[in-house]
Amino acid sequence: GNVTGYPGDEVTIPVNVTADDDKPFNGNVTITLPDGSNKTVEIVNGTGNTTWTIPDDYVPGTYPDNATFPGNDQYLPSNGTGVVEVLPLIPTNTTVGNVTGYPGDEVTIPINVTADDGIPFNGNITFTFPDGTNTTVEIVNGTGTTTWTIPDDYVPGDYPDNATFDGRHPYLPSNGTGIVTVLPIPTNTTVGNVTGYPGDEVTIPVNVTADDDKPFNGNVTITLPDGSNKTVEIVNGTGNTTWTIPDDYVPGTYPDNATFPGNDQYLPSNGTGVVEVLPLIPTNTTVGNVTGYP
Repeated sequence: GNVTGYPGDEVTIPVNVTADDDKPFNGNVTITLPDGSNKTVEIVNGTGNTTWTIPDDYVPGTYPDNATFPGNDQYLPSNGTGVVEVLPLIPTNTTVGNVTGYPGDEVTIPINVTADDGIPFNGNITFTFPDGTNTTVEIVNGTGTTTWTIPDDYVPGDYPDNATFDGRHPYLPSNGTGIVTVLPIPTNTTVGNVTGYPGDEVTIPVNVTADDDKPFNGNVTITLPDGSNKTVEIVNGTGNTTWTIPDDYVPGTYPDNATFPGNDQYLPSNGTGVVEVLPLIPTNTTVGNVTGYP
């Protein structure tokens, strides 16, 4: 009988012998397998079989086998030929989805494996994260996921990850690469409004927050109402600077602006506040009238 299999498969080859006297045949035949080796197959009531493991290095194609009954005192000899069809190993395709996140985020990375036989793939793959660590991911019906926490010190950019299916009979190996895009973290800079009189020294508060909800530390530049600049150190999200309102400033509101220029991890931001210069307080001086004799 003709059989099919993949390299490495053990196939069962059926052998049948009939006799023209219509009696169930019993006896032995010799089968020559595709690799040239011989086996004796016992035929009972006209049927028998043998097994053969297709060598791993057999390329796809048809390979003949031949069964021979040498004859005996009662029966004439006969022989028959079948084929073992060696099938090509099944290609697979492994893909990894791209994801984005901020430092400190836990991201979920999707992995898909498909096979060219159209059957939903089930099995395990090895996944290598951007930091070089590995994990095993179970693929069920072609899909699976894994999670990874982006390290806090990762600067914005694209970081590759890789999924590898090592192959499993009868599936060929495959691998796929995805990207974890680390985003720069948005920030928000605010400047507090203050009031004072000409000649007063005022303390101007500056606050910087980041969307990663971690206390921000860094420097901002504040441009004061007179156009001068100062560097303000922000510690745990807060800082301040002082400025003396010039004596000749007339009452009104004067803007100041704080700018965080951004860095490898954080996006720039700026905020504007006002210094409200108050009018000097009017006073009234009076002199009392008095009387007296020389």
